[in-house]
Amino acid sequence: MSVFAKPYNPLKYFSYQRGKIITEQPWKRPTYSKVKEFLLEIQNTSDIMKDYDLYLAGGVLWDFNKTWDVDINLIGNPSYTVLEDYMHYMYDIAFNKYNLLVDIVWINTKPEDIIYTPDYPFILDNEFLSIGYAKKQIGDEFEEINLSDKPNYILCGDYLVKGNWKHKPMKESFINKVKNNPNPISKVIFPVKEFLENNEDYFLKNTNRP
Repeated sequence: MSVFAKPYNPLKYFSYQRGKIITEQPWKRPTYSKVKEFLLEIQNTSDIMKDYDLYLAGGVLWDFNKTWDVDINLIGNPSYTVLEDYMHYMYDIAFNKYNLLVDIVWINTKPEDIIYTPDYPFILDNEFLSIGYAKKQIGDEFEEINLSDKPNYILCGDYLVKGNWKHKPMKESFINKVKNNPNPISKVIFPVKEFLENNEDYFLKNTNRP
């Protein structure tokens, strides 16, 4: 089994690195309140939300109890140096203060909600920027991912890489969620600004809960 797929073992040393940020604190499942505390701190201590539009994506839009990470999309005109600094700042706060595993990606276009039909293509076609280096260690085992060494990725900073989801099929697990959603419209992203301005009940009612 990949080290990235292995669960935390309290009897073994643990560390996780994304870019230059390292933590030895294992993450916990995200909760509404923990995600809100994290995002409020980002809003109040940085210019990230002034320079970029932020959106929640991924599993938190479906069920907090069935995901371990918080996907965050940034949209706006990127300055590579500033964007890399912002991403590192967010990773540091998330990992080392809130015990949250976040995955932060800049994308060039805003995804639309999915109105499901049997012939929906389920294809990604975006340019993206992300921190391309990750390392996880459990005990004496470790595994690294370095996207800058892989074809079709361009290094744009110390750790920032540019890639392209060109005609990339969406994950089968996500496709199944959409197909099984009793609501024909599935939320792909949720604005962070709207998340912060409203309460938990509003978020749950306006995402992909039954």
